[in-house]
Amino acid sequence: MEQFQPSTQLRKNILLQIVKEEHHRAKNYVLASLGAASASVIGVVFSIKYVAQAISESSFYQYFSLLFSDPDIVVSYWREFTLSLVESLPFFAITLVLVAIVVLMTSIRIFINNSRREPSFSFGN
Repeated sequence: MEQFQPSTQLRKNILLQIVKEEHHRAKNYVLASLGAASASVIGVVFSIKYVAQAISESSFYQYFSLLFSDPDIVVSYWREFTLSLVESLPFFAITLVLVAIVVLMTSIRIFINNSRREPSFSFGN
């Protein structure tokens, strides 16, 4: 063991390479989060359009307008009214909007965390 002595610059060089790699990875996370954010913004726009189209095609709007036009019938038959509303709600379209919003918020969070001076590299921060 005594025959092999590492150079004094070895520790410094290793730490410098680690810092360089961390900055490189942080830059990659920033670029990936920017791409995911832009794609999710487009996804949010198209999924909101899809929700609007699905609501107009389903009878949800007619059932919902009954709430304002004839509230006495709604109060009398509130169970049937609630079931009709839930049944006509476009759950798939709403789920798409929510997924796109979650991806957008996550990518914004990753971008903010990695664009600081001290980079964070995990999704669990």
